[in-house]
Amino acid sequence: MITTLTLVLTAVVSLAPDSSACRMIGRWPFGAGEMPRDLVNDTLAYVNAGGGLIILNVKDPGNIAEVGELQTPGLPLFFSVHDTVLCVGEDEAGVALYSISDLSRPWFLGRCRIPGRSFGTAFDGRYAYVACSDGGVRVVDFVDPGSPGEVAMLPVPSGAVCVELRGGLLYVSARTGGVRVADVSDPLNPCEIGAYELNGSYAQSFRVRDSLLYVAFAESGLVVLSVADPTNPARLSSSFGAGWWMDGLAISGDFAYATIANPPQIKVVDVSDPAHPYLVSTYRPPRNMAFYGIAAKASLLYTVLERSDPKGGFRVIDVSDPASPALAGSFSLPLNTEVVVTVDTFAFAGVKGGGVEVYSIADPSNIYLLGETGDTSRIGRLFVEWPYVYAAIYNSNFFQVIDVSDPRNPVIIGLIDSLGYGHDVAVRSGLAYVSVGEYLRIIDVSAPAQPTQVAKLKLPNSAFGLDLSGNYCYVADWYGGIQVVDVSDPTNPVIAASCPTPYAAAVDLVVRGDYVYYSDVQGFGILDVSDPRKPNPVAYESLPLPAVSWGIDAMSTMVFVALGDDGLGVYDATDPAHPMLTGYYNTPRWAYHVSVRDNIAYVADLAGFCIIQYYGQGVEEGGISSKMPSDLRVLGTVAADILLLDLGPAHAQCQVAILDVSGRARCTRNFTAAEVGQGRVTLDVSRLPAGVYFAEVRGQSQRRPVKFLLAR
Repeated sequence: MITTLTLVLTAVVSLAPDSSACRMIGRWPFGAGEMPRDLVNDTLAYVNAGGGLIILNVKDPGNIAEVGELQTPGLPLFFSVHDTVLCVGEDEAGVALYSISDLSRPWFLGRCRIPGRSFGTAFDGRYAYVACSDGGVRVVDFVDPGSPGEVAMLPVPSGAVCVELRGGLLYVSARTGGVRVADVSDPLNPCEIGAYELNGSYAQSFRVRDSLLYVAFAESGLVVLSVADPTNPARLSSSFGAGWWMDGLAISGDFAYATIANPPQIKVVDVSDPAHPYLVSTYRPPRNMAFYGIAAKASLLYTVLERSDPKGGFRVIDVSDPASPALAGSFSLPLNTEVVVTVDTFAFAGVKGGGVEVYSIADPSNIYLLGETGDTSRIGRLFVEWPYVYAAIYNSNFFQVIDVSDPRNPVIIGLIDSLGYGHDVAVRSGLAYVSVGEYLRIIDVSAPAQPTQVAKLKLPNSAFGLDLSGNYCYVADWYGGIQVVDVSDPTNPVIAASCPTPYAAAVDLVVRGDYVYYSDVQGFGILDVSDPRKPNPVAYESLPLPAVSWGIDAMSTMVFVALGDDGLGVYDATDPAHPMLTGYYNTPRWAYHVSVRDNIAYVADLAGFCIIQYYGQGVEEGGISSKMPSDLRVLGTVAADILLLDLGPAHAQCQVAILDVSGRARCTRNFTAAEVGQGRVTLDVSRLPAGVYFAEVRGQSQRRPVKFLLAR
């Protein structure tokens, strides 16, 4: 059997700045969406769906169909198309090109990381003009898509959001800096030639049509400018400013369509006379749901409605009669993932307002949806005890039992028919412990289809995360700190002890051995509960703002913390009084919840979920000791399950150990000076499963770890 192996010297590898000792091995990227500024043509719409784009055929608005999808490492808010190349601003991941010659299988061409967050893009076939949150507009040369590079920068005040390219002119919205016009006839030397500002009002969006520039100013409404002389944009009209917050804009024919944030609505404006626009009609969404983005083609509008609501999604609105806009079609989009738990090869995800979804994670590189409950529940937390999933529900019946014996057809078989804010659930010995509002409720689930409450206990504040250990249930009680509840008699739970948390609100916790690890929004802490009635604080790790500590889980003494916008943090609490950050991964969106199994973290990231492997435990990757002989190099190949290490001209005996990601030696072999003197040594790796390992060369009291990936 031929096995492939890749060796990476820790001395020369520099981890990406958004990760350390962690790598993403799988991802389901889709979540709440937003309508980008434009359609590709009358047939295709590319819709931002959290961590990727969903490509829709919208030729028949009454029968919209998905034709392709594209995963992106960041949030794809804006894009531009040139021939069969898609240019995407990917938020913190930079700007990337994808081939869309085959819509069903878009493929990656190249990416350039640039400072700040990448928003709007304009692509001319070679140069990408990228609006950045800081530093203005970056010009990236994609002459070689596989090796792009930044070649110029156009500074603009307040940071850039949107860009449009018209001939040799680039139009830029610059937040409170209004709109700017730049000459980019020489892409290597962009030069601002004109600008229009409006008393510090925020330029949210704009459109260029011929010699007219339509701008949506958040507080000041719709402004129409003449750019016949681009060096001197001149205002022709201003309207609909007082009391509105205008955030999106589309133009088609003689009409402008502006989305208003509060209250949510679309204004249909006749701009046939740019100097005297007037309101024709207002389109209001059902249930006061908000609009996220807008585009227009001919007499149709395209938008995303209330991305966190299952009754929202992609919408097509017919404005052939501008005085009476009407819904023409819709398409359901993914919802935000707020919790994910796993068992065997399945992941169970709670989506905001969409119930529970079941995914296959047998191959982390090819995750796919198996089934869903299809209800409108907002899931707090999930607990799996095969073949049932127990759900704490936040917005309806506070507790559900779901039969997942057929993962393709999960069925709700039991519930407690009472409103409440269910936050977390744990199950043991036929009893479910559920945090609901200000109560801990204990439910008999010995008959899963007929759950029955057997007791409830009022807590001092508001119950969130919980866990069980021995005769006690530990509850994160928001401003009430950590509550230790004696459940030795499940029909009569009593508070045995309380422990305040140092700063904000206790939101999640997990018990491992004699310790409780908890998160309280501003950080995480460790309690010694060897005597549950006398919990003793032993450590607290405060996080610098704007980082937050939301979800938490632990494996042995390794603590995994969901850090919101900062992703996943991994801490070694072997010494519980001094937890140390040993790894992190900046997830694409907002890390909300984490569960851990076998050094693998499953992170609910709002835009789907990520599977992240932590490989740093027990292995020092800090580089080569200065005492290590400089002529000792380690190179390796493998064939027929034999690892061949080329040590170079070293002349001392040594030991080679193969370590797994936990730092445990899986195999070792001692080599004599004569064997090492030949410069090559071999090890049998036939019994090792696929995974990440470290070949540690130990000699002269020094240890040199070399990371490698064994793929079978």
